[in-house]
Amino acid sequence: MLALAGLLVLVTPAAADEPLSLSAAVSAALARSRSLDASTAAVQGAREMAVAAAQRPDPVLRLSLDNLPVNGPERFSTTRDFMTMRSIALMQTLPSAEKRRARGERFEREADAALSERAQRVALLQTEVAQAWLERRMQEQRWLLLQSQIAEARVLVQTTEAALRGGRGSTADALDAREALTQLEQGLIGAQAERTNARLTLARFTGGPPDQPLADPPPMRHTTAAVGEADPLRNLPDLVALQAREAVARAEAEVARQELKPDWSAEVMFSQRGSQFS
Repeated sequence: MLALAGLLVLVTPAAADEPLSLSAAVSAALARSRSLDASTAAVQGAREMAVAAAQRPDPVLRLSLDNLPVNGPERFSTTRDFMTMRSIALMQTLPSAEKRRARGERFEREADAALSERAQRVALLQTEVAQAWLERRMQEQRWLLLQSQIAEARVLVQTTEAALRGGRGSTADALDAREALTQLEQGLIGAQAERTNARLTLARFTGGPPDQPLADPPPMRHTTAAVGEADPLRNLPDLVALQAREAVARAEAEVARQELKPDWSAEVMFSQRGSQFS
């Protein structure tokens, strides 16, 4: 146990120091998303319900005691009154194959809808994480740029003030340089706050430390619709999810139509009265 703890202590800082790429950030966010786990469970549950719904219902075992007297000399006796009867019955409901198929199809479409909604959540999460990663990189670059500009502005302030003291410069130049430096320093304060917010936002998605360095951005590629693809929008996750929900509605309508048809049922009953009665 101590060896394992030591291994964790050694590995964690190294992982925190490793630059975080865009793809790694997306993978980490997907791995720790609880909503995706719930979606996977919903898909599995709907698949299992589809199997059960397409089967005949379980047979029903029924035990009954009819006409039991509750007063008089024969009260609560199951054998002395000729009207008292003990029965055991087994009943099986027999819905039609079309009805069972419609019930199973409805849950299959529910599973498809849950799967498409999971893909929709994945696409949304990927987009949000990518935006957070790029936002943090932009804020990091902005902060570094301001740092560089401030360093140059300080050199300019020193130069103009030295020229002013030597009688070679003007007061206006020195004041302008000082004002520019002040504006850059104020901008750096805002950039620092934006940088901190961007770091925290990305860390909430990935679960990693906010100060983990970023890797270089991936190459930006121009993507176009496949040649000959009639409708490049048909695979959009939002559209696919809506189409899946439409299929669920159609399946539910078919179930409603089938439920209007009565079911056959079969029942076998064995009844017994007192031995002195036929």
